Amino acid sequence: MRGKRLFLTGAMLFLSVSCFLPVFLSSAAEAADAPFHIGIVTGTVSQSEDDLRGAEVSHSTLICGNKL
Repeated sequence: MRGKRLFLTGAMLFLSVSCFLPVFLSSAAEAADAPFHIGIVTGTVSQSEDDLRGAEVSHSTLICGNKL
């Protein structure tokens, strides 16, 4: 049972790497030649905490009627 599970795990790993590796390699080569690149900018943890605190204050002020 353990040998069969190990064989199936190895087979799945081999198939996934052999099928998707060429896609990733060709995509990287094509991306280097692209006339534009897409970048994603994310906020820091402290910015997210500030946004959360601001939303909590807005909610308590506008929805609940609490004053600061």
